[in-house]
Amino acid sequence: ITLQSFNELVKESGSYLEWSKKDFFKLEKEIQIRFLQLAMDKFNAGKYACKRKSVDNVLNKLLDNKGSTLRKCFIKTSRGKIKISKEK
Repeated sequence: ITLQSFNELVKESGSYLEWSKKDFFKLEKEIQIRFLQLAMDKFNAGKYACKRKSVDNVLNKLLDNKGSTLRKCFIKTSRGKIKISKEK
């Protein structure tokens, strides 16, 4: 379900991934967590899972329209979209 949701929602550019915030937060919490991990995997050579608490913190910040960093990725929300890119 995660991969299917990811493929349906994500618009991919060379330097970032972007998807609808509204549609993302309609997903079940577990799917949101896996979805975010999958998005970060796209920018990192080493694939490893983050602690649940760290991902929850990012999700809460996105709900509050705040940016965050995790796994050397910058995650932000703007104009109804969530955007993730490699941290510079």
